[in-house]
Amino acid sequence: MTISWMPVVYIDIFGSALTVCIALLCAHASWQWSKQKTDDIFRQYIFLLTMAIVCFAISRSFGHLIKQILLLNDMPEIWKQISPFSGAINTATFIIIFAFGIYFHRVQRVHTEIEEYRKNLESLVLKRTEQLEETNTALHNEIAERVQAEKKLKQSHITLENVLDSSNPLCITSVDFEIIKANKAYMEIWPKTSTIEGQNIKCYESRPGALCHTDDCPLQQVINGKEKITVESVKQNTQKGANTFIISARPFRDAGGNLIGVVESFQNISARIKAENAKAELIDELQEALDKVNLLGGMLPICASCKKIRDDKGYWNQIETYIRDHSEAEFSHGICPDCAQKLYPEFYNKVDKIISDRKK
Repeated sequence: MTISWMPVVYIDIFGSALTVCIALLCAHASWQWSKQKTDDIFRQYIFLLTMAIVCFAISRSFGHLIKQILLLNDMPEIWKQISPFSGAINTATFIIIFAFGIYFHRVQRVHTEIEEYRKNLESLVLKRTEQLEETNTALHNEIAERVQAEKKLKQSHITLENVLDSSNPLCITSVDFEIIKANKAYMEIWPKTSTIEGQNIKCYESRPGALCHTDDCPLQQVINGKEKITVESVKQNTQKGANTFIISARPFRDAGGNLIGVVESFQNISARIKAENAKAELIDELQEALDKVNLLGGMLPICASCKKIRDDKGYWNQIETYIRDHSEAEFSHGICPDCAQKLYPEFYNKVDKIISDRKK
């Protein structure tokens, strides 16, 4: 019994066509799936592998279809000529699929390493970002603290300037005898604190005095080790001449405790000394007057008849002589009306009559 070969041919043709359709559907589905996440290397690999298999399926199916069509049309010679090319295409497709497998393995390993590196890099960036934020916060706080400290320092400086300007004359002098700083009250008395070129001048040039260039100089005493000095000295003033000052001096040191110079304050006591001298003169005058008054004090023996006074030596003196010798009083002699009438009655009556007529 002979069985027809046509059903096999038809099944081969149908299967090849179905394979092509399924391959195209798989290619479309793989393309849609890869588009959902374009940065996924695995999806891209599946899409490329699917396309390679689709190419293999189409190549294989077209090979079967062309073979059956050529055989049905009695063209076996043509098939014999193109069949090697069909096999070569199938072999090349297998090689491509194998290459995709190797490529994916290596790419997947590199991609995994890159992902791990990216995750580590993101973690490192996040950590560094947090550290940078903490540093920025700390820096911002430090800047705010410094700004606040600068404001307080500026306010303290202004307050100190106001205090210094409202106090006695103050001056800071270096160990080289150069004036470093002086307040307003000082410069009102000794305005010369620097040269025209801006260089600091020596203290003995600004305020010359008797203690300059001696061991009694307050700065010299501080250099020699004293911690507190109070002296009285006469200083020359270009505007008001010489004045007497009480000078109080203390060491001026830096933050490390090293001696930089001396801080001196000057209290002008010229008016007080002048007042004390005037007071002393007044006391002397009053004492002298009191001594003279005391000369006429006490019990004075006086004659009941002639009014002579007996002195300490026992001599009797006229009252005007005694008072003149024991005081600053001076006498000029005259005569009272009673004595004139008694001693010179004729003259007194004439004079009295003349005075009476003039009053009328």
